[in-house]
Parts: sequence; C-alpha cells; structure tokens
Amino acid sequence: MIALYIIGAILLIIAGILFLPICAVIKFEDKLYAVFKFSGITLYKFKEESKSEKPETEEKTPKKKPEKEQKNKLSGFYKDLKNKYGFSGAVKLISGFIKDLLVHIKTLLKHIEFKKIVLDITVAEGDAAKTAIEYGGICAVVYPLLAELGAIANIKYKAINISSDFNSNESSFGFEATIKTRIFYLLIALWRVYSEYKKFIVRIEDNERK
Repeated sequence: MIALYIIGAILLIIAGILFLPICAVIKFEDKLYAVFKFSGITLYKFKEESKSEKPETEEKTPKKKPEKEQKNKLSGFYKDLKNKYGFSGAVKLISGFIKDLLVHIKTLLKHIEFKKIVLDITVAEGDAAKTAIEYGGICAVVYPLLAELGAIANIKYKAINISSDFNSNESSFGFEATIKTRIFYLLIALWRVYSEYKKFIVRIEDNERK
C-alpha cells in the first residue's frame, strides 16, 4: 500500500507540473531565438548560431564535409527554403505550412494565448516590376492567414508590417511573439508542429524529385 501511495503522489506531482503556466518568447530575424520562462525564471534558452559565431578551431578542422552538406547544416529552415525557392517562395511555403498546421492544432489554440505578435516583411527584388509582383503575391497569402488566425485563436497583434522597397535588392523577414499556455498544452502543440514539419519536408522533397 505504501508503494501505491508513493506512486500516486509522484503521479500527482507530475500532473501538477504539466499544468503549470509557462511563457515562451520567440524571435526570428535572420536567426532563431527562443526563451521559455516560468514565473519570470528562465527555464531554457535557444539561440541559433550563425556561421560567424562558430569557433575558430572548428573552421580549421582538416576533414571538411561536402559543400552542400555544410550549407544545409548551417542554414536553418527558413534560409534553406529561401535558397531553394527565393524569398517570396519561402514566405508562401511557410504560410502554407502554418495554414495546414492550424487544422491539427485548432482545438489546442483555445488553451494558448499569443501576445505582442510582430511581423515585419520587406519585399525587395532589385527590380521595381518584380518587387511589385512579389509584394502583391505575399500580401495575398499572408493577410488572409493572419485573419484566419485571429478568428480561431486568442491572438493580440502588436505590429504587422508588409512593405516593398524599390531601392534595395535584399528582402527581409522578421517575427516575434510571446506565447502563454500550460506545459501540457505546449508539449502537445510542439509534438504536432514537429509531426507536420516532417510531413512538410517530405512533400517538398517529393516535389523536387518530380
């Protein structure tokens, strides 16, 4: 009986921990940064390393992997898509991924609060006509997605800026959000995001082989 009481107490503690509130701050501007906090205490930090941040000793390693493999390792999800499909293609693919993902996490969204969302997209293709076309295409994809998110989730936008720059040839994408939920719902959401991400990668690879 004592063993059962101990097991029951452990299960109650685990259940209590899983339903504790947690806050996540996610930022992306050329590289990804995320921090998870509980009651103001930082539990975990993630910062994507850029090539320039790699230790010098690592660069001098005698054995070098093939150029394509190194490139894929150094580039993140967004950068890899951008290299393959261009800036507007990457934004459209990510928007499509999020739209498909909503179907699988829709029931979870009522337990997740999104605050201080900032989205900053600047379209610049080096050619005025191409910039205007790509800008219109991105707006046609992103704005309906934002409206759909606002309709089904607890979202508070801070700033949404999608603009065109006819004097530059370098497009940019930036994102920031504060997410508040409970650990249990966060873990489920992360698992479903990861599952859909794997399917998304498989679809892209299948399309490339065609």
